[in-house]
Amino acid sequence: MASISPTTVLNLLWKAASSDVLHPELMRAVTFTGPDRALASSFHLTQLAQAVIAAAGLSAAAIHRKRGGRAVTFAVDSQRAAVEFHSEVYCKLKHPQTGAIAPTDELWDKIAGVYRTRDNRWLRLHTNFPHHRDGVLALLNRGPRDGAPPTEPVVNSSDTVAHALLTMWAAADFEEEATKAGMVVSMMRSAPQFWQNHEQGRAITELLDANGGCPVTVRRIDDGSPPKPFTAYKDKDDGGGVRRPLQGVRVLDLTRIIAAPVGTRTLATYGADVLRLSSPNLPDIDILVKDCGRGKRSAHVDLTSSNGKSSLANLIRDCDVFVQSYRPGGLEKHGFGSDACLALRPGLVHASLSAYGRAGPWRGKRGFDSLVQTATGFNLDEAREYAKYGSLTSPCLNGRSLKVADADLAPRPFPVQALDHAAGYLLAFGVQVALLRRAVEGGAYTVDVSLAETAKFLRDLGQGDPMVSFGGEGLEGGEDALKLPSFEQAWERGYLEEIPSGWEVPQWGPGVKANMVAVKHAVEFAEDGHQQVWDGRSRSPPVPNGTHPPDWW
Repeated sequence: MASISPTTVLNLLWKAASSDVLHPELMRAVTFTGPDRALASSFHLTQLAQAVIAAAGLSAAAIHRKRGGRAVTFAVDSQRAAVEFHSEVYCKLKHPQTGAIAPTDELWDKIAGVYRTRDNRWLRLHTNFPHHRDGVLALLNRGPRDGAPPTEPVVNSSDTVAHALLTMWAAADFEEEATKAGMVVSMMRSAPQFWQNHEQGRAITELLDANGGCPVTVRRIDDGSPPKPFTAYKDKDDGGGVRRPLQGVRVLDLTRIIAAPVGTRTLATYGADVLRLSSPNLPDIDILVKDCGRGKRSAHVDLTSSNGKSSLANLIRDCDVFVQSYRPGGLEKHGFGSDACLALRPGLVHASLSAYGRAGPWRGKRGFDSLVQTATGFNLDEAREYAKYGSLTSPCLNGRSLKVADADLAPRPFPVQALDHAAGYLLAFGVQVALLRRAVEGGAYTVDVSLAETAKFLRDLGQGDPMVSFGGEGLEGGEDALKLPSFEQAWERGYLEEIPSGWEVPQWGPGVKANMVAVKHAVEFAEDGHQQVWDGRSRSPPVPNGTHPPDWW
């Protein structure tokens, strides 16, 4: 129940990712500011957010020094880090003349969420993609294998879905059938049920134990490639008057949704030339494309066509980093698994981010942050601690804690998609560690991160006192200190930036390119403690999918 500092969390990452390229004195470059907690959770989300953002910034600072830059310092404020972990909610389009804010895209599908089942357990459905929604509805309309189909059709409404699950399905049976069908569903488990009793939980634990407890795995492959040192900064900057540590580094970005796109967005902020490749045949979530597209170019590549495969192969031959977030095996079927990519480009840094990791029976299982939270015990633990907080503050109980049965507790999610965002910054950290090692040791590298490994790392940090975690005890403002700021408050505090974008808003008429308001990166380098090097602003405007040709520039 003890508190933990972001410095402690950062030290755990730094030591576990031990390498000669990460000198201990680099740690002195970062300071942590702001209140101890800025997110309402019994888990140490605030400290995790500050630490992973700092890890990405410190590895960029190491590269900055390699390129001839002077020592830098920066601070990671807890409230800014909390807002950055919720960036998709603050991303909005703004009229460049009138200042009007466009209606915000809906992030969640109408039947996504949690439902009780026939056996008095809980399921979480993720149906934000149309084919996932349609697959869930098809399964509900088919009915359990040992039973009849529903008497009334299950349609795209939460009421009919809730009735079908409550009257016809056991939670484990629906999870199993949905997984077989390629859908994304999780049954709520306790922590022991997943980490101790489930084969996947044990597999993830073994991965972390083998990696010194670090949720980022960086492995060197001796492919005969010589070292590739970073070139010194030249007089030419990135066009914005600043020198960025990764300028000139080419990154191919085959990622979607939040986690890995946050990682590649971070690399772009640090100066990398990031080209995002998406399929013209797959759906995407517009607000996430906008928020995570800052600093990137975007092209379409169809891997079901020979031309698309040829384009991707040519791009790989001239890139430094290849990042993908399709489930394990997803790109192999198109001929672009890690071995094939490494053969095309000696010295490549190949980075992968998945939901449940590269080992265990769920390694190929589709998943997203909310589902991993549910499956691994976080939703239940948060519900337990919040119920405890409620009983401790109830005037009827006089400070006594009232135990509530697990079956009576609805799943309680984190206030932000913490696993997604944390994994994204860990990915950026791992890629930069690999680039630093490549500069000295040569060779090619693989970098692996998963939401489940990030979850285990977070869980191992422990939990806090519910009176502090949910009530803000000891914080100025109390419970209000744990509430995320509104869009207007975030703007007033300087957490947001306004930049041009490539998007048009239909109701504003053709030809009007909207500005974008979005969360600014919390890392702002200063040399010698005062002269700003760069301020975390986005490097280039975000654009819709397929705006650019699939070529380097």
